Amino acid sequence: MKFAKAAAHEGVVDGLRCIEDKIFETGQLVTATGDAESDVTLRFLIADIGNGPAPYLIIDVTTGAAVDEESDAWVELSDYVYSKYLDLSGSLPRRTSSVLGEAAGQVTRVNGRAILLSNW
Repeated sequence: MKFAKAAAHEGVVDGLRCIEDKIFETGQLVTATGDAESDVTLRFLIADIGNGPAPYLIIDVTTGAAVDEESDAWVELSDYVYSKYLDLSGSLPRRTSSVLGEAAGQVTRVNGRAILLSNW
């Protein structure tokens, strides 16, 4: 199974959407951005973060506000997503979970710019 196919698995897509919903419900996104109108999308992608293309879990945040990229809120958001993804991965088919587990880590991007890389 290829990474793109695993990333498109219905259980993965639905699970990531549930994590997005929890991020909104808990207020973590507003805490990180200071913007009640900000948005977040979680997805697995092949991305080039500087060392060539590799698979990552991407936390894509869009906001109209200036953000403090050094804020601990970004680490907290990243840790939360990772924790919830670990919970999700236990409910996925073994092969899908195995392929996605080969991701290099996760990247938090704000308005398309990577601000935090967390290796797995």
